[in-house]
Formats: sequence, structure tokens, C-alpha cells
Amino acid sequence: MSNHAVAHWTRTSATWLGCAVPVSLLLAACGGGGGSKPAPAPAPPPPVAIKPTVLALGDARAAKGLDGQALLGFRLALRADANFPAQVSFTVEGGTGGASCAAGVDYLTPASTSMSLASGSSERQFNLQVCPGSASADKVLTVRWNDGANSGTASGTIRANSIAAGAGIENSKRLNDTGIAACASAGANGLACPQTGFAGQDAETGRDANERVVGQGSYKTTGFVMTVLPGSACVQDSVTGLVWEGKSGTGLHAPDNTYTWLLRNGANGGATGTANGGVCSGSNCDTESFVAAVNAERWCGFSDWRLPTADELSGIVDAGATAAPTIRAQFAGQAAAPYWSASPKAGDAAGAWMVDFNSGVVGAVAKTSPQRVRLVRGN
Repeated sequence: MSNHAVAHWTRTSATWLGCAVPVSLLLAACGGGGGSKPAPAPAPPPPVAIKPTVLALGDARAAKGLDGQALLGFRLALRADANFPAQVSFTVEGGTGGASCAAGVDYLTPASTSMSLASGSSERQFNLQVCPGSASADKVLTVRWNDGANSGTASGTIRANSIAAGAGIENSKRLNDTGIAACASAGANGLACPQTGFAGQDAETGRDANERVVGQGSYKTTGFVMTVLPGSACVQDSVTGLVWEGKSGTGLHAPDNTYTWLLRNGANGGATGTANGGVCSGSNCDTESFVAAVNAERWCGFSDWRLPTADELSGIVDAGATAAPTIRAQFAGQAAAPYWSASPKAGDAAGAWMVDFNSGVVGAVAKTSPQRVRLVRGN
């Protein structure tokens, strides 16, 4: 029985059935007594307020491509004290949605407009598939979220199709950050930021420092926003707008296939390279043949795949990775090994640039050297 109930029961006197005791001890001192009233049920506890889970939903950008679908990926940033599991719902405003791009809609209606968040979940992103086609002006889609306690909005822009036929997706021209999210002193790495006497470090600025996803008590950098495209192993980079070839299984896209560098038409630095000098399956084992085979296959629905430049390839190196390969986990089949770029080495016609995903180092090797390849599409 609560003190409030006792005080109400004995409001006329502090003496009851011959017992003079403090109100708070009344029932314990005197007992129930013959025919006494039963104690009322305790008052229910006050309702527990729903703790907000979502801190913000990041804006997204994608272009409307001429050859295949693009992706708008809205990244969820969570509170450090978020309660799990949590349910977040979404609605989409602006543009038109539908079940098929053939109907001339702007985006495919999501199969689900809610997301259940567990503490160990690595992907916390709401995706919209953008349809190809023509548009006379940019269109802005607004996603409204609600986690049961808070709500908010984020926007994504479908770019007008002003690019030339066959050019593919026009991206945002933004660059990824390095992935370094810890600071260093003169004698140690992996330290919290800032460090006295060592100001202006990489981890203190840029997307790595300013855009983070929180989970299981620790921060996870969103310097990279990579999403596996539905139904494929291809990876959309929502920061740069590029789409990367997915590796899986055996055959043409086997992760361990190697190729010699070959480019007979275009900027090859003065030497075409070496034909069919690697070890692979599904095509001749050189970069030119591999690109042609992947485009003929329309891998992941696209036919404008190409060899990435050295800058593009080094842009997906995660310099904050604690173990090789130095790349985000969304890239399935990635080896801790060198990968060819399309960039020939200036002043050395026999060489071209590669990126080593064991160390993250960019270097040049002979075009006759068999290396792995991961293709890219986008501008």
C-alpha cells in the first residue's frame, strides 16, 4: 500500500484499532484486524519514455543514369545511448514510385518502409533504387523517418539526364575520406583526438570526423558510404557516385583471376601492354578483354564498365582498416593484393599504376605483370 493510500485511510485520526503509531507503520504495527479492508493494489509505475534511437538521417545524392539504375542511400546516424532493438519507419515524398522502371516512374517503391535495428547490425541505410530515363530537371526526393520518439527528414536529388547517350551515371564529383579515425602522438598510434602538441591530424577533419554511425558503444566512421546493390555483388559508393564491380564465385568474376595490362586504343602511355598474359576464366586474361566481356554480359545491368583510374582506385582504400585487405567489408571477394588501374606510368611506357590492398600503397609495375582487376562505372 502506498503512503498516499494510508494517509487517506487514516485521515481522521493517527490512532486505529487502539494503535498509536506513525502513519507509515500503521498496518505493520496493528495487523489486519477482524474484518479489515484489504490493502489496495500498488499504483502502477509511470510509463517509461521511448528513448530516441536516430540522431539524424544523412542526405543522399545520385544521378539518373542512362544505362541501369542508380541508388539513393540515406545513412542513419544513431545516438550513443540508443536502445536496441529499435524500429524506424520511413515515407517517401516527391517524385513518383512504382513497381517497375518500365512504367516511367522516378524510383522503385521499396519492398519495406521500416527497418529493425539491432546493436550488431553493420548496415544502417535506407535505400531507394532510382530508375533510368529522361528528365527535364532535377527532382528532389524527401525521406521522412520516425523512430517512435523523434522524427526528421533528409533529401536526395535525382539529377536531370543532361549527359550524352552512353555516358552512364553522372556522379557528385566528391571524394572519399581516408578512413583514418584515430590520432597519433610521437610514440603511439590509435589514440583519441585531439593530441596535445600534434594538432591538425587527418582524423580531426572531413567525413571521418564529422559523419559517424554509433553502435555497441563505439563509433563507426562513415567516411565511406558503400552499399551492395540489391540482387548483386556490385557496390554503390554514395559519396563519389561510382559503382564498383562485384566479385563472386568462379568464372568471369572470380576474385582470384589475374590479367596483364592492355590498352590498344586510347591513352596507353606509348605502349599497348601485353595480351592474355594472366590466369583467368571467362575471357582472355588481359584488362582490355576483361572489360569487353563484362560489358557484353551487362554485369549488374550495366554495359559501361571500365578500368578505374589510379585516383579512383586509391579512393576506396580504407587507411583506417586494422587488417588487410584495406577496403570496406561491403567489397566481397577482395584480396589483400595489387589491382590494376587504367593509368599508365608517365615517362615509362612499359609500366602502369596499381593499388595494393594489402598495404594501401599506390605504385607502378610492368604491364606484363599479372594483377587482379575490379572494374568501375560512372564519371
